[in-house]
Amino acid sequence: MAARVYVIDDDDRFRDSLCALIGSVGLQVTGWNNPESVLENGSFDRPGCVVLDYRLPALSGLEVLRIIRKTSSIPAILISAYADVQTAVAAMEMGASTVYEKPLDDNAFLNTLERYCFEDARRLQKSRLCSAGRSSGSVEISLPVDLAVLEGAKCGSTRTGWQSVGPRKKSCAISPPWACQTIAFGSSGSSAAPCSRGRKTPTFCARNTN
Repeated sequence: MAARVYVIDDDDRFRDSLCALIGSVGLQVTGWNNPESVLENGSFDRPGCVVLDYRLPALSGLEVLRIIRKTSSIPAILISAYADVQTAVAAMEMGASTVYEKPLDDNAFLNTLERYCFEDARRLQKSRLCSAGRSSGSVEISLPVDLAVLEGAKCGSTRTGWQSVGPRKKSCAISPPWACQTIAFGSSGSSAAPCSRGRKTPTFCARNTN
């Protein structure tokens, strides 16, 4: 699923230009001239990112961010023509991922935006993985080879073990318990070092799907 970016800025010219820039790298993007329309929806498509202007007519960017954080952990980038240390600190405390000053450095901004969207997708995958493991006791993961990394699927507070499968092995079936392992898909070798804390050691089974 392609990530969706929400651009909230009352400057029509800047917003349209920024949406075109974001769309040029293959991300889905929607522009809004006021935050009320976005907040009325009540939720954000994930994975994704919110790009939010600091100065808006009705609500400030910080106030909008505070409202978003009540219901969503979607990454958020605050942009401002008057960014300073005080603004940046306040934005971070409110839950912003980072702050950019206008005019934007296009390359640096796009690199950051794509990274946040990727990290958000990975967090969602981990959450679904943990939920599936809790509800069914076991789950099978199938991922394309070019999605080379799936890491940090940790449920609970125990230590972690690692499982790496070679490039020809595209899936890994994991049996319970789910509380002890982190999974990583690597490009070479196959090893597993799960741990347990008074529980049966989890078993790993890498299957060649070619």
